[in-house]
Amino acid sequence: GINAEYMGIIMKKKEMKKSGSTKVGEYGYALYEKFTTAEVITGEDFQKVTDDLGLNMTTDVEVLVFLYCCESTTYGEIKKEELVNYCKKLNVTNETNWKASVKQLKDIATGGNSEEFKKFHTFVFKYHMLKPGQKTLEIDSAIVLLQLVLEKQHPISTKFIAFLKATGKKALGRDSWDNLLEVLPMIEKGGYDVSGAWPSIFDEFNSWFEKNCKGKERSQTMNTSLFPL
Repeated sequence: GINAEYMGIIMKKKEMKKSGSTKVGEYGYALYEKFTTAEVITGEDFQKVTDDLGLNMTTDVEVLVFLYCCESTTYGEIKKEELVNYCKKLNVTNETNWKASVKQLKDIATGGNSEEFKKFHTFVFKYHMLKPGQKTLEIDSAIVLLQLVLEKQHPISTKFIAFLKATGKKALGRDSWDNLLEVLPMIEKGGYDVSGAWPSIFDEFNSWFEKNCKGKERSQTMNTSLFPL
Protein backbone atom coordinates (compact mmCIF):
# COMPACT_ATOMS: atom_id res chain seq x y z
CA GLY A 1 0.00 0.00 0.00
CA ILE A 2 0.88 3.68 -0.03
CA ASN A 3 1.86 3.69 3.64
CA ALA A 4 4.20 0.75 3.19
CA GLU A 5 5.81 2.36 0.14
CA TYR A 6 6.18 5.68 1.99
CA MET A 7 7.74 3.98 5.01
CA GLY A 8 10.10 2.14 2.69
CA ILE A 9 11.36 5.43 1.24
CA ILE A 10 11.80 6.93 4.72
CA MET A 11 13.76 3.90 5.96
CA LYS A 12 15.96 3.94 2.86
CA LYS A 13 16.81 7.63 3.44
CA LYS A 14 17.65 6.92 7.06
CA GLU A 15 19.91 4.05 6.04
CA MET A 16 21.67 6.21 3.44
CA LYS A 17 22.22 8.95 6.02
CA LYS A 18 23.49 6.45 8.57
CA SER A 19 25.71 4.81 5.94
CA GLY A 20 27.35 8.15 5.06
CA SER A 21 27.99 8.95 8.71
CA THR A 22 29.30 5.45 9.37
CA LYS A 23 31.59 5.61 6.36
CA VAL A 24 33.20 8.80 7.68
CA GLY A 25 33.52 7.30 11.15
CA GLU A 26 34.90 4.01 9.90
CA TYR A 27 37.51 5.75 7.77
CA GLY A 28 38.51 7.93 10.72
CA TYR A 29 39.16 4.87 12.87
CA ALA A 30 41.00 3.09 10.05
CA LEU A 31 43.08 6.21 9.46
CA TYR A 32 44.01 6.33 13.14
CA GLU A 33 45.26 2.75 13.02
CA LYS A 34 47.37 3.64 9.99
CA PHE A 35 49.44 5.92 12.21
CA THR A 36 49.48 4.21 15.60
CA THR A 37 48.16 1.44 17.83
CA ALA A 38 48.65 3.60 20.93
CA GLU A 39 45.95 5.43 22.92
CA VAL A 40 46.92 8.79 21.43
CA ILE A 41 48.81 10.04 18.39
CA THR A 42 51.82 12.04 19.57
CA GLY A 43 55.55 12.50 18.95
CA GLU A 44 56.80 10.46 16.00
CA ASP A 45 53.28 9.25 15.19
CA PHE A 46 52.10 12.85 14.89
CA GLN A 47 55.03 13.48 12.57
CA LYS A 48 53.71 10.61 10.42
CA VAL A 49 50.33 12.36 10.18
CA THR A 50 51.78 15.70 9.10
CA ASP A 51 54.18 14.00 6.67
CA ASP A 52 51.27 12.09 5.17
CA LEU A 53 49.46 15.39 4.56
CA GLY A 54 52.61 16.96 3.13
CA LEU A 55 52.89 19.47 5.98
CA ASN A 56 55.91 20.71 7.90
CA MET A 57 55.13 20.16 11.57
CA THR A 58 57.14 23.15 12.76
CA THR A 59 56.53 25.82 10.11
CA ASP A 60 53.11 25.27 8.49
CA VAL A 61 50.13 27.01 10.07
CA GLU A 62 47.94 24.30 8.51
CA VAL A 63 49.15 21.94 11.25
CA LEU A 64 47.44 24.17 13.82
CA VAL A 65 44.33 24.30 11.62
CA PHE A 66 44.41 20.49 11.49
CA LEU A 67 44.42 20.35 15.30
CA TYR A 68 41.60 22.89 15.39
CA CYS A 69 39.51 20.75 13.03
CA CYS A 70 40.22 17.72 15.21
CA GLU A 71 39.04 19.73 18.23
CA SER A 72 42.22 18.57 19.94
CA THR A 73 42.13 19.17 23.69
CA THR A 74 45.66 18.19 24.73
CA TYR A 75 48.75 19.93 23.36
CA GLY A 76 50.63 17.79 20.85
CA GLU A 77 48.18 14.88 21.01
CA ILE A 78 45.33 13.54 18.89
CA LYS A 79 42.87 11.04 20.34
CA LYS A 80 41.04 8.55 18.15
CA GLU A 81 37.72 10.40 18.44
CA GLU A 82 39.45 13.66 17.55
CA LEU A 83 40.72 12.26 14.26
CA VAL A 84 37.17 11.07 13.59
CA ASN A 85 36.03 14.65 14.34
CA TYR A 86 38.40 15.85 11.62
CA CYS A 87 37.03 13.37 9.11
CA LYS A 88 33.45 14.38 9.91
CA LYS A 89 34.13 18.11 9.75
CA LEU A 90 35.92 17.92 6.39
CA ASN A 91 33.93 14.94 5.05
CA VAL A 92 36.96 12.69 4.72
CA THR A 93 35.85 9.20 3.66
CA ASN A 94 38.83 7.85 1.74
CA GLU A 95 42.51 8.38 0.99
CA THR A 96 41.78 10.87 -1.79
CA ASN A 97 39.63 13.02 0.52
CA TRP A 98 42.30 12.79 3.21
CA LYS A 99 45.04 14.12 0.96
CA ALA A 100 42.77 16.76 -0.55
CA SER A 101 41.68 18.02 2.88
CA VAL A 102 44.92 20.04 3.05
CA LYS A 103 43.33 22.54 0.67
CA GLN A 104 40.51 23.04 3.16
CA LEU A 105 43.08 23.64 5.89
CA LYS A 106 44.77 26.26 3.72
CA ASP A 107 41.40 27.91 3.03
CA ILE A 108 40.72 28.26 6.76
CA ALA A 109 44.26 29.52 7.43
CA THR A 110 43.91 32.23 4.77
CA GLY A 111 40.33 33.12 5.63
CA GLY A 112 41.22 36.55 6.96
CA ASN A 113 38.15 37.74 8.84
CA SER A 114 35.88 34.80 8.15
CA GLU A 115 33.98 33.36 11.12
CA GLU A 116 35.91 30.09 10.79
CA PHE A 117 39.22 31.93 10.94
CA LYS A 118 38.07 33.81 14.06
CA LYS A 119 37.18 30.52 15.76
CA PHE A 120 40.56 29.11 14.74
CA HIS A 121 42.33 32.22 16.05
CA THR A 122 40.59 31.82 19.43
CA PHE A 123 41.43 28.10 19.52
CA VAL A 124 45.15 28.76 19.01
CA PHE A 125 45.49 30.76 22.23
CA LYS A 126 43.44 28.33 24.31
CA TYR A 127 45.35 25.36 22.90
CA HIS A 128 48.63 26.78 24.15
CA MET A 129 47.45 27.18 27.75
CA LEU A 130 49.57 24.30 29.02
CA LYS A 131 49.39 24.85 32.80
CA PRO A 132 46.34 24.82 35.08
CA GLY A 133 45.07 28.36 35.56
CA GLN A 134 47.35 29.80 32.85
CA LYS A 135 45.87 32.98 31.35
CA THR A 136 48.77 34.50 29.41
CA LEU A 137 51.25 33.46 26.74
CA GLU A 138 54.94 34.13 27.32
CA ILE A 139 55.97 36.74 24.81
CA ASP A 140 58.34 34.49 22.83
CA SER A 141 55.53 31.97 22.27
CA ALA A 142 53.07 34.74 21.44
CA ILE A 143 55.41 36.16 18.80
CA VAL A 144 55.90 32.78 17.13
CA LEU A 145 52.12 32.28 16.98
CA LEU A 146 51.52 35.81 15.71
CA GLN A 147 53.99 35.18 12.90
CA LEU A 148 52.44 31.83 12.08
CA VAL A 149 48.75 32.74 12.33
CA LEU A 150 48.42 36.45 11.52
CA GLU A 151 51.43 37.77 9.62
CA LYS A 152 50.21 36.85 6.12
CA GLN A 153 46.60 37.87 6.73
CA HIS A 154 47.27 41.03 8.71
CA PRO A 155 50.69 42.55 7.83
CA ILE A 156 50.30 45.10 10.64
CA SER A 157 50.92 42.21 13.03
CA THR A 158 54.58 42.52 11.99
CA LYS A 159 54.54 46.02 13.51
CA PHE A 160 52.73 44.75 16.58
CA ILE A 161 55.51 42.18 17.04
CA ALA A 162 58.11 44.93 16.70
CA PHE A 163 56.23 46.90 19.35
CA LEU A 164 56.19 43.91 21.73
CA LYS A 165 59.95 43.53 21.34
CA ALA A 166 60.75 47.24 21.56
CA THR A 167 58.74 47.75 24.74
CA GLY A 168 59.95 44.60 26.47
CA LYS A 169 56.55 43.00 26.99
CA LYS A 170 56.74 39.75 28.94
CA ALA A 171 53.38 38.18 28.14
CA LEU A 172 50.19 38.53 26.10
CA GLY A 173 46.79 37.95 27.71
CA ARG A 174 43.77 36.22 26.24
CA ASP A 175 41.67 39.40 25.93
CA SER A 176 44.47 41.02 23.96
CA TRP A 177 44.86 37.99 21.70
CA ASP A 178 41.11 37.63 21.08
CA ASN A 179 40.76 41.31 20.11
CA LEU A 180 43.71 41.44 17.71
CA LEU A 181 41.61 40.70 14.62
CA GLU A 182 39.32 43.63 15.36
CA VAL A 183 41.75 46.18 16.79
CA LEU A 184 44.83 45.90 14.55
CA PRO A 185 42.98 46.97 11.37
CA MET A 186 41.52 49.94 13.30
CA ILE A 187 44.98 51.10 14.32
CA GLU A 188 46.35 50.58 10.83
CA LYS A 189 43.59 52.73 9.32
CA GLY A 190 43.78 55.40 12.02
CA GLY A 191 40.33 54.59 13.37
CA TYR A 192 41.27 53.37 16.84
CA ASP A 193 39.16 54.90 19.62
CA VAL A 194 41.39 55.55 22.64
CA SER A 195 38.27 56.00 24.80
CA GLY A 196 37.10 52.48 23.97
CA ALA A 197 37.19 49.67 26.55
CA TRP A 198 40.10 47.84 24.90
CA PRO A 199 42.99 46.19 26.78
CA SER A 200 45.55 48.89 27.61
CA ILE A 201 48.21 47.24 25.43
CA PHE A 202 46.33 48.55 22.38
CA ASP A 203 46.46 52.14 23.68
CA GLU A 204 50.22 51.69 23.98
CA PHE A 205 50.54 50.12 20.55
CA ASN A 206 48.43 52.85 18.94
CA SER A 207 50.74 55.54 20.37
CA TRP A 208 53.84 53.58 19.35
CA PHE A 209 52.46 53.02 15.86
CA GLU A 210 51.62 56.71 15.41
CA LYS A 211 55.14 57.67 16.47
CA ASN A 212 57.18 55.00 14.68
CA CYS A 213 55.21 53.91 11.64
CA LYS A 214 52.66 56.43 10.41
CA GLY A 215 53.92 58.27 7.33
CA LYS A 216 57.12 56.25 6.98
CA GLU A 217 55.44 53.50 5.00
CA ARG A 218 54.17 56.05 2.50
CA SER A 219 57.69 56.98 1.49
CA GLN A 220 59.44 53.62 1.66
CA THR A 221 58.70 49.94 1.47
CA MET A 222 57.92 48.45 4.86
CA ASN A 223 60.59 46.20 6.30
CA THR A 224 61.64 45.26 9.81
CA SER A 225 64.56 47.71 9.74
CA LEU A 226 62.00 50.48 10.19
CA PHE A 227 61.27 49.25 13.67
CA PRO A 228 63.40 49.13 16.82
CA LEU A 229 63.79 45.36 17.13
